Amino acid sequence: HEEWLAGKISELLESLAGRDRILGEFTIVITSAGPEVTPPADDNELRGRYQALIAEGVQPNAALKLLAEKTGRNKRELYKLIRQKKG
Repeated sequence: HEEWLAGKISELLESLAGRDRILGEFTIVITSAGPEVTPPADDNELRGRYQALIAEGVQPNAALKLLAEKTGRNKRELYKLIRQKKG
């Protein structure tokens, strides 16, 4: 089970408190008020964003860096995801 939640701590606590149960383990990442992180709907959307950047002429490494900044995900994780066959 994998799920991405983003928002203010108070909003996340409210969302999680309304659940019957929470599956698996989770990691909390707290950052300063920097650029807004926009999580993709799913891995296929992430691949699509990457392909769109490449089509615009962005170099692969720069595209991964941009996606990492926009989604809050690790560049290595994104690289592995991009290299995986679509599921």
